[in-house]
Amino acid sequence: MRKKDITIFAILLVLGAIALFIYTNPSLKTHLPPAVLLRQPEARIEKDILALTPIGTSFDDVLSVIDNQKDWRIRYIDQDHGFSHPESGKTVGKMSIRVFIGDYTNIFMTSVTVFWGFDEDGKLIDIYIWKDPNVL
Repeated sequence: MRKKDITIFAILLVLGAIALFIYTNPSLKTHLPPAVLLRQPEARIEKDILALTPIGTSFDDVLSVIDNQKDWRIRYIDQDHGFSHPESGKTVGKMSIRVFIGDYTNIFMTSVTVFWGFDEDGKLIDIYIWKDPNVL
């Protein structure tokens, strides 16, 4: 190899290593790639959301994270009620936020929504990921 080729290769290698580090380090992520995120199983989406808004995060900090997401749309903010967990039927928390994070199409359109539940002090205690296949 020529010296110029080796230099270009070294630069590309360093840039690739930096990109890999940023992509794999959850503390450096401020945005999630929507197309990749939405098609993942709910448990994976939950893990990614919790990397952005860990348990214990304040109500206001969660709102800030939501505001920084380009395509997310707040459906409601309720500072007087938690959210109703679809599987258990129990109310989660004393406050809640519901956000539509996007949709995707396989055969049918599937909408993906995140629910955040907070305790009486405004600290995050649980989240729920809801995928709604819109059949009709």
